[in-house]
Amino acid sequence: MNGVAMGGAPGITRVLTADNPRWTEALHRIRHDTYHVPGYVAAEAEVMGGRARAFNYTEGEFSFLLPLIVRQVPGSNGVFDATSPYGYPGPVSNAPLEEQGFWRRACASVAASLREQSLLTCFVRFNPLLEVPLEVLREFGRVDRHGSTVAIDLTLSDDEVFAGYRNNHRRQIRRARERGLSVVMDDWRALRGFEHLYNETMRRVGAHPSYFFDSRYFERLCNALGDHIHLASVILDREMQGGGLFFESDGIVQFHLGATRDDA
Repeated sequence: MNGVAMGGAPGITRVLTADNPRWTEALHRIRHDTYHVPGYVAAEAEVMGGRARAFNYTEGEFSFLLPLIVRQVPGSNGVFDATSPYGYPGPVSNAPLEEQGFWRRACASVAASLREQSLLTCFVRFNPLLEVPLEVLREFGRVDRHGSTVAIDLTLSDDEVFAGYRNNHRRQIRRARERGLSVVMDDWRALRGFEHLYNETMRRVGAHPSYFFDSRYFERLCNALGDHIHLASVILDREMQGGGLFFESDGIVQFHLGATRDDA
């Protein structure tokens, strides 16, 4: 099943699977993050034991899309919940925030679709860089704030970005340069080394088992995201000392996973 259409004046909501081209077509009309891309949601759904779905409401020139992972409630018979994939997906739309009528109708239609799909609860994590009308969304569920995140304006010069770092971070960067560490981008021959360092890092910090990934996960991410995923390798004397996986989409770069050697 590629999608289920559900009518409701004056627009329509479709429940899309990751292989439905409508999902990608909707994103062509909407500014979005990598977390909204069907391949990413599908990769996360496999890890979480669920199914990737996008709830897409369209009305004239406006489109609203919410990616979710749908999972059966343990011990239930045909009852499901839905949650955001790892990261910052949340709802996105090409409708201005001032079009509150559209946002309200989109949320109401999607909420009705969730109920029709036998979904008991829905947890949505918003994207801090893509604004939504919170006053409207509060009409359809509780909105909480959990901590803060850090954003860097990449339109600034390198010197301006560096000046904005904390003093201790600037010192650490200078020391790393003095030691001879360098960064190599997108040398995918280093992916297995990064995978090893990443899981080593998770063991060192006592991470929850859900933060450990096998080779299939990394391969699937790379295959699904193509040019939207980047590997940064920190090298000293031809050996990887650390690294990070980064996502890039629509002018937004996200730091996805990071790793360092025990002795780095």
